[in-house]
Amino acid sequence: MIPKVVVRPNPFFTAITLDVTCAQGKHVIVRMFDEDDKIVKMFSWFLVKGINITNISEVEFLPTGVYSLDIVDLEGDVLYSTHISKG
Repeated sequence: MIPKVVVRPNPFFTAITLDVTCAQGKHVIVRMFDEDDKIVKMFSWFLVKGINITNISEVEFLPTGVYSLDIVDLEGDVLYSTHISKG
């Protein structure tokens, strides 16, 4: 479904760019959690077949630390998960 995801930069400071390659069109939810599993960013995104690029902004005010980033489908299945650091 999602064969490739690039999350950059890592560590991040003011914004995060997601490059997602998708095998077919699909509606997903992107969630970002802090170390206490509290959601700090969340948005829906319709992925088209091919390469999709978006920016996650307004993260410059987050405290320094490690964050989890998940892409889930509307049924709640995790399609991609990673950790990213705030520098």
